Amino acid sequence: MANPNEEILRALNHLEAYTEMASRNVSRFEEIKDRIQWLFFSEYREEKTTQELKVQKELIKSIGLIKQYLPLIEKYKKGSEEERKFANTVIETIERYNQTVENKSTEDAPSKLKIDWTRHIAHIKSGDAENKKTQKIFFSRSLSKVPPSQLEKDTLKMKAIRMIETDPDFQESLLETLKDSDAGINEEIESDGNMVKLMQTWSALPGEVHRIIGSFRRESERSIPIKDSFQVFLESKQTGHPYPAQHMGWALSHWLIPASAIWIDHIPLLEPLLKRKKQLAEELLPKGKKNLKARNLFRLKKQLFEEGRLEFLTFHQELSHAIVLACPNTDETTNYRVINHFFEQLIQEPSPFLELSKVNEELNHIFIDVPYEIVEELRLQGAQANLFDRLDKEFKTTAEVWDASSSETTPYDKAKKAYLKLMGFTLGHAALLLLKLHLSEKLKLKPPPLSDFELKVQAAAYKHLIEFLEEMEEPAALSDPHEHAALKLRMKMEVQSEIELFSAPSFEDIDPFLQELVEETVGYFHARWHSSD
Repeated sequence: MANPNEEILRALNHLEAYTEMASRNVSRFEEIKDRIQWLFFSEYREEKTTQELKVQKELIKSIGLIKQYLPLIEKYKKGSEEERKFANTVIETIERYNQTVENKSTEDAPSKLKIDWTRHIAHIKSGDAENKKTQKIFFSRSLSKVPPSQLEKDTLKMKAIRMIETDPDFQESLLETLKDSDAGINEEIESDGNMVKLMQTWSALPGEVHRIIGSFRRESERSIPIKDSFQVFLESKQTGHPYPAQHMGWALSHWLIPASAIWIDHIPLLEPLLKRKKQLAEELLPKGKKNLKARNLFRLKKQLFEEGRLEFLTFHQELSHAIVLACPNTDETTNYRVINHFFEQLIQEPSPFLELSKVNEELNHIFIDVPYEIVEELRLQGAQANLFDRLDKEFKTTAEVWDASSSETTPYDKAKKAYLKLMGFTLGHAALLLLKLHLSEKLKLKPPPLSDFELKVQAAAYKHLIEFLEEMEEPAALSDPHEHAALKLRMKMEVQSEIELFSAPSFEDIDPFLQELVEETVGYFHARWHSSD
């Protein structure tokens, strides 16, 4: 197993050597001497060219290695004191190197070899220390035998409203969301039996979660709130890629966008999309300039979907059929029944839009995100061998754990589980091959062959990103009824074009831009494999 820290330090040494060499002051005499030797002595030219190519090759190799481990450095920034010092050393070295590249004006300057330090995922938390203490409560599935009283619920909500009103970190419009919130309350009974800790969670935007936690002492006839026990927390994780609820109820995982390709400028159609994606991720954070627009769009899309629920659910049902039919070796009759039964049950739910979004987010989490994130963590720890096989293993294990732990207490639960299993394995197996393609560059393994179906899934992931970027960048007067009609039409067109994508006779028949973008991506990773040492 390779030691990532040692590899990073070796790469940093090469960056430092280049920085020192490029920053060295050259006298006028040495400059003239060098030019004369270059003009009149072929041996000097050959020797200097060889040296420069050697430096350039070593530099490219070192930069590629550092880029591979940027997620690890990001993690170190929040780790132990020793890890934070290591991260600071890396960042300072990178910044000195980037500054040298910017200042170097000669033609041989490796201007394309700057190291992009911007984050692929914008993620903030408030109250981290307390958050660690309450993690057990936040994820607990067990409820107290004594349900919270209406007085306790009202007290918790009132406390949250007062705390938000006096906290400049929280935006005023969040108050409306909380006041109208029917968010669930989890509770945990303390060991003495009469202390209870309640928590309420609410969200005004996918990826953004607010919660308030407070303690009560229960006596025979009343419940007394414990002073100074109430705290409000905020966590926001934005990638610049839409959550399902931000894209007509369905969007593939952001991990299917190869945002961490080492030489992204070699994928010219993707490079500008990733720059826009990174910028949007920052702008969607609670204080970002696109946060309010995103929240308003989310609320309006939910409203429009619910108003036309039958039409939109019919589109989604047709899309599910198109996806399964596009996948080779599927049991058409069984799949037809599973999909239709799920949508027959879904339309009876109080909010089909939110429920469909939740199902598709669960699909991404179980069948794409968890297996990939486990393998990526292993890679960052220095593991290299058999990580493709490990990805397959983690996919199988995660699916088995989910299958064994999920309960079906209602007809809808049963229909949902059958649907999730069908669509999860259909899209998940395609995603596995795409993730292996993206990982092949860092693991120096041969990319897997891809069928028409996997190429279409990659195209769909890009389509979701492009439509989200365009939607968030376009000016929109969301209070205008005409804008509502235009947005509703756009939502219909997006899902209809998705159906067309998966129903196309072959990958060559899909949208030309998406086709070219996918081909360029696949070509990049194959080229990297053939050029690897």
